[in-house]
Amino acid sequence: MAKQTPPTLPPGPRRTLSEELHALHRRAGWPSLRDLVDGLGNGVASRSRIGDVFAHPRLPAWGLLELLVAELARRARRPDPAAEVDRFHALWEAAAEASDEPDSPMPWQVDVGQRRFTTLGVYLQGHFNALEKKIEEAEMLIAHSGGNTRYIDKVELNRRHDALGKAKLMATFVRRELESIIHDGDQVMLQRLSETTFRKFESAVDDLLWNSS
Repeated sequence: MAKQTPPTLPPGPRRTLSEELHALHRRAGWPSLRDLVDGLGNGVASRSRIGDVFAHPRLPAWGLLELLVAELARRARRPDPAAEVDRFHALWEAAAEASDEPDSPMPWQVDVGQRRFTTLGVYLQGHFNALEKKIEEAEMLIAHSGGNTRYIDKVELNRRHDALGKAKLMATFVRRELESIIHDGDQVMLQRLSETTFRKFESAVDDLLWNSS
């Protein structure tokens, strides 16, 4: 089983879609990302792309979501997988329409009175905490696999520890940068952090999860 961490989202159609997807994933028995890659078929979608559908705040493409919902509905033994796909398409349409509204705030924006201010820092902190939790879970899996030397060789175990060390080092760096930038109130640097260093941190965690699963 591999429960996925949902994104931090404000109330609305996008969060409803995310909550329903995670509920379907639970009913399907929490198949791992690797299991879903195999279930969708060779070359259909990578592990990281499927992971983004569960964990990224942006609205996923309907084509991939449709295939993922059908596969989860099959695993959950839903009586009518096609009806489940139709239900999710309605949820996706509502989320897409809401995101297309010109006055609709982004997930990290909040309206207060006549002005809108950004809270990107709050969003990044929530996302950072979710990624840090994934590192902790992976560390537990690696520690467990280290005790089963019959099923894993030393080279593989060292590779997993290297991925863990890289992810933990990136976490320390990102935490320090995030706290410093938020303290200084530097919006430009915060945006730059979200688009560069934070992406590298996400990639390091994704590599860790792939190596430890």
